[in-house]
Amino acid sequence: MTRLLFSDDVQPERRRRLEYAFGEILCLGGVLVPGERATVGYGVEGDVTIRPSDSDEPTAVRLIIRDNPPNPFGWPAELYSLFADTETRLPGRPLYSDDSDRALVTLDGDRVHLAVDPLATAWHLLAQEEERRFPERRDEHGRLSLGATALPPETFRRPRLEEWGRFFAGALAIKNTVARFGRHPGGADWSLVLTHDVDSVSERSFLRALRLLAAGFLKFSKARLRAAGRMFSLLGAPDRHRQLDVCVAADSPARATYLFHAGRRGRWDPEYKLDGLGRELTFLKSTSQEVGVHYGYETAGDYKKLGAELSAFERATGSPPTGGRAHYLRLRGPDDLRLIARTGLDYDSSLGFPDGPGYRVGTGGPYRVFDTVNGELTNLYELPLAVMDGALFKRYGDGNVDVDDAWVRVRPYLDSAREAGAALCILWHQRVFGPAYPGWGEVYERILAYARENGAWCGPAGEFIGHARAAERLFAGESRIVNNSNIVIKITLSSNPEKTVELHPGETLPVS
Repeated sequence: MTRLLFSDDVQPERRRRLEYAFGEILCLGGVLVPGERATVGYGVEGDVTIRPSDSDEPTAVRLIIRDNPPNPFGWPAELYSLFADTETRLPGRPLYSDDSDRALVTLDGDRVHLAVDPLATAWHLLAQEEERRFPERRDEHGRLSLGATALPPETFRRPRLEEWGRFFAGALAIKNTVARFGRHPGGADWSLVLTHDVDSVSERSFLRALRLLAAGFLKFSKARLRAAGRMFSLLGAPDRHRQLDVCVAADSPARATYLFHAGRRGRWDPEYKLDGLGRELTFLKSTSQEVGVHYGYETAGDYKKLGAELSAFERATGSPPTGGRAHYLRLRGPDDLRLIARTGLDYDSSLGFPDGPGYRVGTGGPYRVFDTVNGELTNLYELPLAVMDGALFKRYGDGNVDVDDAWVRVRPYLDSAREAGAALCILWHQRVFGPAYPGWGEVYERILAYARENGAWCGPAGEFIGHARAAERLFAGESRIVNNSNIVIKITLSSNPEKTVELHPGETLPVS
């Protein structure tokens, strides 16, 4: 265990939030410290000493490594913090400096000093403080976009919290025996989580064509009349949206998560009814795919509607969903996550940007959602969405996708997940694997090929979340680590020389 020590001026409510943030950083970094000798001081001395931030508004600071740190895990070449006191002068040898060459991380004997505040940074991102404080920055659908956030774009280009986890592993290893546990299924070093929102199962709709025609005459809208004409012309053509089998084949031999709408149909919601998709659901079950729920557009912030949708999903599929995602990514800050947590779902995957790729809350996840009202940790995992097809291809408008350009834009996010040992959740709608969306499927194929060539685990969200829950059952005692889970977990110890073992369920690893 690692003890987090506070100065007397840190209030209890803030302490609880920072304890949560610190715990998630360690978990995302896969960090375990057996015993209770390791300490991190927040405003007081510890093995790692953090100077608390007293700023309400974050100022992004990039930290560049200046010297090779003396630890077996290796620190990231760059770190990024939203909160920092760049006027502070720290004792010891400079390890990281900012762009002005001011030392913000130093090694003083066997203690590490930080003039940056990764705990405040983690809380600001995970708790979605920007949306809470500045709701006017949300777009017309209630979402925070890359174009609207006041934080620098670099904030979201890497899984920052996983990198801070690796930093703490190295810093604590200077004085303590530290273990890092495998956070990914199958012993992989990183993960690509595959998800597909099913927003349309058919391109053709006679009822939609009639509605567009009526609206065109009633509102004197040439655009709707043209849309009605296009819809009527599709009625006799091959259906280009029926690509479920092609989508499943694209993922093979891996499995994926398919998210279906199950509520009443609103203006922005899909037109199909889930209980009418027996053939599609049977096909997905026969190929062992995971099926989740796609909350309706009007469901955001409405616990009763959400409960009705989950019940409708269970009636149609025969089993309750384990996780879901909001349609249009319409999830409006931490209050909506509190409602989702109350339903008993295992995970949500709605936190992503609608206008481009990015690590929406500074992590690939998953992380446990904190109830900001009750001040308690919920049982809900959030799996942030990093790359979505429509957001990635938004710059091309209605034109053809430039596959090479799109690949150049998306590859850095894959590289950063691999380097940080993080997860990367992606969303490709199942309909885009057909001729109606040229190039979209080709970019997806490149992403999967890269992930497989570079040792990533690829699979559905539910299985990935299941591994995360199992890893929580590791116990780090005074001189041992016990695997109380039902899976094999890879453990790396900072002993000299470094040692990596596979710890099977029920096994104990002595730590000297």
